[in-house]
Amino acid sequence: MTFRRLGHPERQSSRGLAKTPKPGEKENPGHPPKGVAPFHQRIVETTSIIPRTQPSAVEALFTRASTCDRLFRAHAQQVALLSVRIGTAFGLRARELETLELAAKLHDVGKLAVPRSILAKPGPLDDEEWTVIKGHPTEGARLLAPYVPSEDVLAIVRSHHERWDGAGYPEGLCEEEIPLGARIVAVVDAFCAMIEPRPYRLALDEDAARTELLEQAGRQFDPACAEQAHRLTRAAA
Repeated sequence: MTFRRLGHPERQSSRGLAKTPKPGEKENPGHPPKGVAPFHQRIVETTSIIPRTQPSAVEALFTRASTCDRLFRAHAQQVALLSVRIGTAFGLRARELETLELAAKLHDVGKLAVPRSILAKPGPLDDEEWTVIKGHPTEGARLLAPYVPSEDVLAIVRSHHERWDGAGYPEGLCEEEIPLGARIVAVVDAFCAMIEPRPYRLALDEDAARTELLEQAGRQFDPACAEQAHRLTRAAA
């Protein structure tokens, strides 16, 4: 299976989240936080704790994106929930989890710049359309920058289509050059996209999607992130 259409629907620096735990390091069990508020409310709450962020403007962008793509809100919710579970399993601190949650919710907001005719196209994209799609991570970071002055959030949004093997976009980063948050969102975004019906294909069953995560570990995905996604989604099945 090719992952070329999954988007249709940095070496780790001090700006990024914590590094991927090494084999044998202790991990948290990855349970979701208790008492999670409704999704709409969580966007405002999460945005509010990041200094100088403008929650109402961020929510407005999210709402606009939701009107452009009927799957946007549900997909963003699922990506955020599973990303936080993986981050919890990796032992990220509370502020890092909040950063990850917000970035995961907003990872596809750049699709506001993508025409509906491309997002809803039932067949393969041509080269020009594919170029437009590949611009959405950079466009998302650009749209959010005036309202979310957190480079950690923006880096995750900008880099969530980078690949472990360096063949992703927009910058062709590889391995731990990609922020950990973006590596987490990348694998979760792919898993959620695979099990959702899209205009150009039927949904995969979860077992097939989990198998694909492991097959792409070390190529498209950070192996540790792919393994955690596989483990947590299988445990929840």
